[in-house]
Amino acid sequence: MSNATRNTVIDSFRIFAIFGVVSMHVQTSSVLAQSIGNMFSPIAVPFFFMVSLYLFNVGFKNNKNINQTFQRISVRLLLPYLMWSFIYIFLRIIKTQISGVENDMNIWKALFYGSSAVQLYFIPNLLIMQVLSVSMHLFCQKNKKEFMYGVILLLCSLLYLYIGVYSNCFGMSPKSFITIPIYVIIGFLLCRIELTNSTKKTLLLIGLFILLFIITINIFSNRLLFMNNPLLSPLSGLGCLFFAIGLNNTIKLPNWITSCSYGIYLSHIIFLESFELALKFLHIDLFYGFIQKIVVIIFIMTLSVGFVHIMRKLKWTSLLLLGEKKH
Repeated sequence: MSNATRNTVIDSFRIFAIFGVVSMHVQTSSVLAQSIGNMFSPIAVPFFFMVSLYLFNVGFKNNKNINQTFQRISVRLLLPYLMWSFIYIFLRIIKTQISGVENDMNIWKALFYGSSAVQLYFIPNLLIMQVLSVSMHLFCQKNKKEFMYGVILLLCSLLYLYIGVYSNCFGMSPKSFITIPIYVIIGFLLCRIELTNSTKKTLLLIGLFILLFIITINIFSNRLLFMNNPLLSPLSGLGCLFFAIGLNNTIKLPNWITSCSYGIYLSHIIFLESFELALKFLHIDLFYGFIQKIVVIIFIMTLSVGFVHIMRKLKWTSLLLLGEKKH
């Protein structure tokens, strides 16, 4: 996929995926309402992992500048992750004071492993995947210095994973030592596939087959619970990515919304918890049926999209909260 260009289907699929992420975090009061989250749970986050790794590997393969790569990672992932971690830590402290419930948050786990908010674990995991991807590229170089640099990155990543698993950090489990390398290896191999019209058609069929298989298993089997864990199901993310690549720009949603998926992911919990807190103070016991849940999801996403566009008005908020560096 070294000749990959901007794919509008991938951008559009991101909005469907972020809709799924929000749906998993909104409460549910009926089996039908729960089905919304169940439909997206095996696909949404794995798709984000797979797309991010695919684009990252394509970019690094075309420009093997390690310093520039880590600068981009710092701006796009690390900086907004730290800022949002501080925001969510502060809000959890405030929420504890208001509700009177004991705060069991561990600060270092919140900062290093994303436990300050339910969705933030994604970024530390993606950071490790990208660092491991760089190490794999360096292993392929004949330069001994770059090879040793790759070894150092690999060892540091393994140490980070070990500490996270040993300390029972959110988003980490012993299976992470298997699933994270699987994501990394798949992402590494993807950027080496040359895209032709024939290849795209093949990927479309393979992706469709994978998605149908995953969805069928998820609906009809309660035994394969690993399908509901985004870190244990890279296959679903791969299927969705193949399907998007195969569709080849046949779907295009407006850029004003497709460009907001990352910002929605980072910020939606603030609006969701504020909404639930407002209902509590107003003594409204909302029944989250199918229709009600859809309305709440759209409402939260609308607030998040508006927030993203407001944050883009200022250079420093765009940089710190969205990882967007304006030139």
